[in-house]
Amino acid sequence: VGKQHQDYITSLNNLGNLYIAIQKYDKAITLFKEVLSITEQTIGKQNEYYARYLNNLASVYDKIEQYTQSLPLHQEVLQIQAKILSKQHPDYAIALRNLAMWCGKKKLYTDALSLFKEVLQIQANTLSKQHPHYAMTLYDMGIILINLKQIEKGIPYILEAYQILLKGIGEEHPDTQRVVKTLIYLKEKMEKGEL
Repeated sequence: VGKQHQDYITSLNNLGNLYIAIQKYDKAITLFKEVLSITEQTIGKQNEYYARYLNNLASVYDKIEQYTQSLPLHQEVLQIQAKILSKQHPDYAIALRNLAMWCGKKKLYTDALSLFKEVLQIQANTLSKQHPHYAMTLYDMGIILINLKQIEKGIPYILEAYQILLKGIGEEHPDTQRVVKTLIYLKEKMEKGEL
């Protein structure tokens, strides 16, 4: 198998993901850039593979808080997904959610909220309102609203996310546990008058 074969590219990508897991981000970046280069040379940029690999690179930059590096990558992924799939596809919603998360990390809460609303609409239409991805978007919207000091609006989103996750993936799942920890934290802060 040559370096331009899809199996080789997939192996490099998987190795990059392993480097992320063990926090060797520089190595992951190098591999993802190689994966992108080979993919561009062999099948171009306007395809699902290139978008996925580009998203992986953006996520590494997010993890190491190099947000100026990740933003154009998130935007490019979104453009590719819109062109090759549609703006009503679940993968487009994932790309849009990643951009919303980026906005949240940069404290651009109003922009994040607007993007999360769009993600919710797509997920409701393409997945369902009982899907864990929909629930996590509700959770993220609740967090953004709380960051905007709209606590009364934010908590119901988090509670709804909890109910969906509890029914769908159970109490022990890490996403459900994260929501529970957030609710406990918010309750303690409210009891102390800090919210």
